[in-house]
Amino acid sequence: MKFKITQKLMVLGILLVLIPSLLIGFVGYNAAEKAVYEGVNDRLMDQAKDWKLLVEAYDKEIEMQEGRVEKSAHNIVTAQTKATYDLIHHFIYNGEVDFSEKREELLDILSDDTVGESGYVWILDYEGDYVLSKDRLRDGESIWEVKDSDGNYVIQDLVSIGKELRGDEIGYHSYPWLNNGETESRDKIAAILHFPELEWVVGISTYYDDLVDTNYRERTIEDLKDKIAKQLIGRSGYIWVLDSEGNYIVSKNRLRDGENIWDAKDSDGNMVIQDLVRIGKSAEQTYHAYPWINTGETEARMKVAGMAYFEKWDWLIGVSAYYDDFEEEGSLAYVRNNILLFGFISIIIGLLAAFLVGFKISEPVKRLTATANKLNEGNLDVTVDVVSNDEIGDLAGSMEGLVMGFKMLKQQKEECEHKGKKKK
Repeated sequence: MKFKITQKLMVLGILLVLIPSLLIGFVGYNAAEKAVYEGVNDRLMDQAKDWKLLVEAYDKEIEMQEGRVEKSAHNIVTAQTKATYDLIHHFIYNGEVDFSEKREELLDILSDDTVGESGYVWILDYEGDYVLSKDRLRDGESIWEVKDSDGNYVIQDLVSIGKELRGDEIGYHSYPWLNNGETESRDKIAAILHFPELEWVVGISTYYDDLVDTNYRERTIEDLKDKIAKQLIGRSGYIWVLDSEGNYIVSKNRLRDGENIWDAKDSDGNMVIQDLVRIGKSAEQTYHAYPWINTGETEARMKVAGMAYFEKWDWLIGVSAYYDDFEEEGSLAYVRNNILLFGFISIIIGLLAAFLVGFKISEPVKRLTATANKLNEGNLDVTVDVVSNDEIGDLAGSMEGLVMGFKMLKQQKEECEHKGKKKK
């Protein structure tokens, strides 16, 4: 196939424009992609840090509220204990009747006293025997070896604390206790008095949650979990929380809370949860990118999680999303669109430039070719009307000189022929 100069120049022009445009676009897009991905990493890490700060704020508020709750319970028990001290002191030191005659009356009165929903007054001697038990059902029974839910000898602790008290001084002791038929222990508080003249340690015990709302921590943490679960990151990302053993504290939409995913793998077969926990706990804030394929999808996509670890609660907070969730909303889409636009415009300009240059070159060449063809046919009545300040102009000048030379030769030949005829 024979190609014209114009066509060759247009193809060359397109290649000269297209190849650099593609190279520039490739480099530019990769640079923009890297910048966008780094921006996503920073953005997710910052969000993880912000949520960690929020969790820390919740923790401080919970501690303050629990302090207020404990103080409130303390005050309620203290008031009841002071009244109990006054009553016992009155029975011992006031009145005309000997205390031994009023002892059972006092114990009956104290047995009827209640604190909160289930609290009561008890009395132990120095050996850990009940002088007064709840509803007087265990009076005289030794409970010296009884332990609380943590395995501590709670009765020995109560007696030991009580024996150090003097006068109307009040001691306090908190301990976990599990009643028969219950599955979880609850915190109990005991306010303690000492009557050394009777070798009595008197206590008023009740559960904290009988006096005040002790579920604030659980309710507040659940509220925080709900807030975390409602967050949307990018188009499909979310926030999750894991503990150090890979248990979900907060999962997507809270559907898998409590599930252990320690052995989960990413699309490359790596133990991704173990990697996340290891990396997440290694720094104040960090990130980890990994390939992930969802159920129903055929190709893995790169996912990234910005992480921050709150050690006190053993919460690894992860803000995760796919990189391509952010490709349409930032400079990456802008760069891609500009590259396409730049490439299209460059090709159009290249085509026009190649066409104009080709036309500038090919037209004089065409005219020179036509002139040469006429000369080849023996037609010397031609003119070379090509003017150009380049090699084509030089070629036109040479051809014009050639035409002039042919004309002179023709004229000389005709003159010689004319002279020959005259001699004859």
